[in-house]
Amino acid sequence: MSELDRDHVIWHVRCQPGTNPDVYRPRPAAATPPRNPVISLESLTRLAPPPASPPATDWNAVETLLQMPLPTDYKQLIDTYGPGSFCDFLHLSTPHRNKEAVGLTGPMPARLRRQLVKDHDNGPHSLPHRPEDLFAIGVTDNGNHLFWITTPRNHPDLWNITVNEADGHTWHTRHGSLVSFLVALLSGDERPPVFPSDLLSRGAFFTPTSRPTPAPQPRPARAARSPTPPPSGEGPGPRATTCPTADASPPPSSKPGNSPPEPLPRLGA
Repeated sequence: MSELDRDHVIWHVRCQPGTNPDVYRPRPAAATPPRNPVISLESLTRLAPPPASPPATDWNAVETLLQMPLPTDYKQLIDTYGPGSFCDFLHLSTPHRNKEAVGLTGPMPARLRRQLVKDHDNGPHSLPHRPEDLFAIGVTDNGNHLFWITTPRNHPDLWNITVNEADGHTWHTRHGSLVSFLVALLSGDERPPVFPSDLLSRGAFFTPTSRPTPAPQPRPARAARSPTPPPSGEGPGPRATTCPTADASPPPSSKPGNSPPEPLPRLGA
């Protein structure tokens, strides 16, 4: 069920018994069944086991920085897996990443949204969703971008997922959470047409991003030893120079019959 079905009333063309057939009455849309992120996450961890000790995330600080709430399933997903990629192909965006392409709190989501607005206004291809409703949450090695459809804005657990082709012309939208999208993808039940057909050729797995090794701290420089002070009332005095100057000639040999060596010939002589 799309976000329009949830937020608006569907008008069905149906005739009521005993009424004018040209008059149509609205029928409320069926209620959306609640999503259970825990069940979906358990299914995902069975398909692709998570790492042993992912880093913790301060979600209150992240949501304050983004000025919007985030889906419960996404926060549980990142708390369970941490930063990394599925099948060495799909890289999820996480907070506070040094790599801009997968930084949830970096400039990439806004940059992609501006590009989508530009393509929507000037490009020959129409977008299936409003650019201002899309928030990037992942990228593939082929250049596909994964987005949340952030409607309704204040109910992130009802957000759906859409992924585009690298050139942005073809889109695949799935009605469901990010974790349910991953479960359907990694189980082989669904594959977006924009994804390669051999995605699961090595099975489903998760590769965590290696944590950066902290740079070694420089050792503090040792303080130079101060010279031993001279005795009281005496100065250091001048030091005798024992090294001959550069143009000083060596003294002649005192041994009889021993003459200085012949000078070396100059190059080109």
